[in-house]
Amino acid sequence: MNLWKNPNLRYLIIVLFLHFIPMLSWAQEEEEDLLALLGEEETTDYTIATFKANRIINLHSIENTSRGVLDFKISHRFGFINGGISELFGLDQASIRIGADYGITDRLMVGFGRSSFEKTYDGFAKVKILRQSSGAKTMPFTVSLFGSMVAKTVEFRDPDRENYFSSRLYYSFQGLIGRKLNESISLQLSPTLVHRNLVRTNSESNDVLSLGIGGRFKLNKRISLNAEYIYVFPDQLAPGYRNSMSVGFDIETGGHVFQLHFTNSTSMIEKGYITETIGNWFDGDIHFGFNVSRVFTIKSKDKSLLNLEQEDHAMMVDQVNHPSTNKPNQTHIESTIEEKSLPQTVVIDSEQEPSSKQGISQKSKLQQNRQATLDRLNRMSTQLDKLKKENRIHPSHYAKKMAYIQSVRDKIKKEIQE
Repeated sequence: MNLWKNPNLRYLIIVLFLHFIPMLSWAQEEEEDLLALLGEEETTDYTIATFKANRIINLHSIENTSRGVLDFKISHRFGFINGGISELFGLDQASIRIGADYGITDRLMVGFGRSSFEKTYDGFAKVKILRQSSGAKTMPFTVSLFGSMVAKTVEFRDPDRENYFSSRLYYSFQGLIGRKLNESISLQLSPTLVHRNLVRTNSESNDVLSLGIGGRFKLNKRISLNAEYIYVFPDQLAPGYRNSMSVGFDIETGGHVFQLHFTNSTSMIEKGYITETIGNWFDGDIHFGFNVSRVFTIKSKDKSLLNLEQEDHAMMVDQVNHPSTNKPNQTHIESTIEEKSLPQTVVIDSEQEPSSKQGISQKSKLQQNRQATLDRLNRMSTQLDKLKKENRIHPSHYAKKMAYIQSVRDKIKKEIQE
């Protein structure tokens, strides 16, 4: 069963993966653009936080790292707990993967890592092509595509024979299909193909097909129970290998997710936990492990606060200097806050107040503009609080935006009092 050696099939898989399926996502975006041109109000509600992290446990979830964010991740697996007290129930042994995930866009992320187990280097890409939604456009689930390549760097078993670098390479392709059933329960299916350039015996398949299933049950606001099971279809692996099963907890702390879990898989990459798991849960071959990450914002998805302030100030100066010919851009000002952008606000500089020659009506209009801007700032603050509560905005972004809003609010209040 060596499907990958068929060049026609290999070409077809690559074409589908890279070209055909992502067009579904582009079609969605084009439809949104057409609706906007027609002036129709978009009422589609997209599902968020199906899972709390971009991993369920070992399996990738349908969640992506946000655009411009670097997620530095450390995954740790101790030894089998059945090692007893002499091995401190596995704590004397450990394997580790250190990696970094980066969001190129909100739908496309890439990652790279190095594992101590088998001294592997891995790289991957994941793209979200469909998003679960309701309202004007209904989509019952979220769909992502995942692909990875791994290079194993341990020494060859027989260094005297002719060995090739290609024998060190492994490839994985996954479809991630997930749905948030309600606020507490989420499920995901992960059909997977793992290709191994080199296998030990003729009885093993170079191409291994499997089906993973993962789920999340929300226990409270900050803790959820996660579980996953990966079924490898028969007659593909050598005797002694088992299906991977894992269970654990996601604990949210200050905008970050700390994952604790138990698993019978030693490896933390696809070619390992799918095709090389040997642990038997019933014999106590269970690893205790954790995933911990630290997030860094490399490229802010919002305009800088300085640019926002400068643009708003320039807009208001123009309105004050030419009140009869310029009208506030209400669409620009009153855009609702989303995670992707901070709406513009009107900033008024006291130095730009109209002179007494322009009349009392001009001053009255200026005061009305100030009060209207203050009302909008209050609405923006409320919306930001809602996004924070729903974990749809990074804490650092929230703090910066709230600080900016507060500074503008204080300035306007002072001008109103004057």
